[in-house]
Amino acid sequence: MADLETELRSLGAASSGAARRSDTEAWDELRDRLATDGMTATLPPTARRSGAARLGMLAAAVIAVSLMIVGLSARRHHIAQRLTVAEGVAVPRVLLEPVPSDFRLTQAFDNIPTRDVDFHLLMLRTTTDPLTVLQLYTSPGTGASMSGADVTAVTVGGREGAIQTTSDTDVNVLWHDDSVTYQLMVSGPRAADRTFVLDVASRVGRTGEGTDTIITPLPDGFEARYSGPVTSLYPGGGWQLNYEGGGGRQLVISSMTGGLSAQALARVNDYDEITVQGLAAYIGVPEAGVGSTDGANLALVIDLPNDTRLSLTAFGLTRDALLAIAEDLRTVDEHTWRDATDGVWQDASPSASSGTAPPVPTTTAASR
Repeated sequence: MADLETELRSLGAASSGAARRSDTEAWDELRDRLATDGMTATLPPTARRSGAARLGMLAAAVIAVSLMIVGLSARRHHIAQRLTVAEGVAVPRVLLEPVPSDFRLTQAFDNIPTRDVDFHLLMLRTTTDPLTVLQLYTSPGTGASMSGADVTAVTVGGREGAIQTTSDTDVNVLWHDDSVTYQLMVSGPRAADRTFVLDVASRVGRTGEGTDTIITPLPDGFEARYSGPVTSLYPGGGWQLNYEGGGGRQLVISSMTGGLSAQALARVNDYDEITVQGLAAYIGVPEAGVGSTDGANLALVIDLPNDTRLSLTAFGLTRDALLAIAEDLRTVDEHTWRDATDGVWQDASPSASSGTAPPVPTTTAASR
């Protein structure tokens, strides 16, 4: 667009000529000079105006159109709004705005692939406090093994296996039959009872030729909460942002496409229903944080349009602090999201400890 003062002087000179034009002609010339695609306007027929009146009208039109173009340009480069995402957005981009003063963004991942694993998961939880969670992962093949100072040999239902005790509240048992590997992870107070853990492992059986499993009978005080593919709980197709704060605090924000909805995931994990920015949300202790104290590990999940689940996983944050952070989540445009994550991209997809993949022991070595 030409300089505004030059435009107005030119238009004023034209309006004072001997051959006076109609208002419609003057508007057509202004529209042509602005050359704004897609803009159409007509002036209603009116009585002749003086040159000064026409100049004032045209000046106002130029200013109005200029402000509209500037506004559209600004929106094109930075669109920040609360978590109200329109239908049709493939994977909504979300940021913390502002980032808490003692936190910083350290890693960003995009286009996270769905885990290429054929794992089946059976999850059990205690029906009363204190909480203990049993997770039985089953996968094809028999080449997995465990080694390390915290691993000892055991027998599971007459088959050779190994048990890994990482703490009083976390234990892992690995064994296999002729075609399938079983991995039982126990988190919570009952993990310290090795007799109980191995007894549960001995009750594991398959329901067919695949990897679907059952534990029968269920141990007293437990109920099944999920049975199905691991990828339904940990889908891909989204992005992840990792924030670090003082004192070892961490925050993981991720958006996953497909799999269980936030509402269904809340039923699996006994999350409490709350409201975040006017949206239904769910908060609670994730299965990976069963052994934590004082709610040190927390998860918050929100359903977004287009089969997308927004998740926040916090380490070392209180419930109130996590909820306060959730109120600062903003949907942004692609340009803003890319600018904010510039310099922290990682080539590899997130590790299992990031909260987007099933937990597997670091001492497990697979060779199939």
